[in-house]
Amino acid sequence: MTSEGFQGYPRDHVLGAFESRAEAAQALDDARASGVPDHEIAVYAGEQGAEDLDSTGTSHGIGGVLVRSIQLMMTDRDRLAEYEQAVNAGGVVIAAQAEDDERKHLLAAVFHRNGGREVRYYGSMTVEELTVDPSRTRM
Repeated sequence: MTSEGFQGYPRDHVLGAFESRAEAAQALDDARASGVPDHEIAVYAGEQGAEDLDSTGTSHGIGGVLVRSIQLMMTDRDRLAEYEQAVNAGGVVIAAQAEDDERKHLLAAVFHRNGGREVRYYGSMTVEELTVDPSRTRM
């Protein structure tokens, strides 16, 4: 699965950055084997992936700039810029839907197990750094 256009605020999603396509591919296989369906996963890679993440919003006109400006007012730092930089450096970012704690912790474990970094959960008006909780995972 690939990205599907401009990434607004990724509410109820876990995002992780991977340095290589091989790590990302393994994480995708692992997520699928753990029961995460393809339609709940987006992959950001290459020039198109960086454009879809568009941390400044400039590639998506005034609406994109407005969305990003509001997001920056509500957070202490531009975390989407970190993902965009990872993609521009040749890495891959995976975003997967996580509407409950069980899925959130499962995805954190999958991403970390496969070399993921900057693994975060985007909730309603909150961003949570995710580490692996061994009591909740199969690691």
